[in-house]
Order: sequence, then structure tokens, then C-alpha cells
Amino acid sequence: MLIRAARIEFAQNGYSRTTVESITTRAGVAKGTYYLYFKHKEDIIYNIIEETADNISSILKEEYERFKNDSAPFYDIIYDIIERSVAEYMSLKDIFMTNPFIDFEISPRLAKFKHENEQKIFEYAIKIIELAIERGLVRKEINVAEYGSILIGTFTHVGKELSAKNQSNLLGFYTGLLRDLMLRGIGS
Repeated sequence: MLIRAARIEFAQNGYSRTTVESITTRAGVAKGTYYLYFKHKEDIIYNIIEETADNISSILKEEYERFKNDSAPFYDIIYDIIERSVAEYMSLKDIFMTNPFIDFEISPRLAKFKHENEQKIFEYAIKIIELAIERGLVRKEINVAEYGSILIGTFTHVGKELSAKNQSNLLGFYTGLLRDLMLRGIGS
């Protein structure tokens, strides 16, 4: 409830103009309720990022299950992973665009937090790639960990770029292009 309200407030007003009071008013709770869960205004950002990482991890888990059960070809699985993950990542647009304090490269706390949440996503990216190798769809000499990092980095970067340029209408185009490039590079 607070996280949903914060997302709306950040999207409509930007991070700097959003207050704890505006978040709690939108959520329909007393201001003190916020402080039961969060110490500072920016602490809710961590929950929003974690929620997004959990959603992307769930996407990869679901796509892994589809691939494992042969309910979709690898070509389609990779497309769906990129498209759905980029779209989920783009849900953070208003937070990243309006919040200059979010800098994963400078803040040790944010860097550690980012790494921990990427691990949730990484687990299923690795499983998908290993299954593709087992089925002969990907070259055996592919470094699974490096390729998993590339896959995650790809949808993260594309999500940031499309968000920054406000070009969500190009999601399908970039998804197809990235899928084709990635599969050509690792295909058996």
C-alpha cells in the first residue's frame, strides 16, 4: 500500500517534491505508519527496487518453467525474457529520472543492494542458459556466468535508455533486435 502510493507520488511529483506526508495521504494511512516500516523517505526506494527485482526474478522463473516443459521454443523464451524484464525495469523510470541520489556506482550501500537483488535474477538466467546448452541450442563453450550477466545487463540498459528517451513504443523493436543478436552470438 505504501509502496504503491510512493510509486504514484514519485511518478507524478518527482522524488524531491514527494513527501512522506503525500505518500501516507495517498495510501490513506497516518504519517506514523510510514515510520513503522521506513526510517527515511529514501528507504522506500529500496523496497521499490527490491519489488522490481523480485518481479523480474519471477519472470525468469516462469520462462524457465516454460522452457523446461518444452511449452515454448528458446527463441520465444529469450524474446519474452527481454521484453517482460525491460518493461518491468521501465516501471522504475520515474524513480531514476527524478531521484539523483540513486547512483549505484557511487553509493556502497546501493551497490551492495543492487548486487544482492541481481543475484535473485541471475539464478534463473543461469538455469535457462544451462538448459539451452544441454539441449544443444547454445554452444557448450559459452561462459554461462558471463552470458547471464550480459542478459541481465542488456535488459537493464535497454530499460534505462527507453525510459530516458520516453520511447516505450520501441520496446518490441529493441527486444527483437537484442534477441537476434544474442542468439546469433551464442547459437550452436
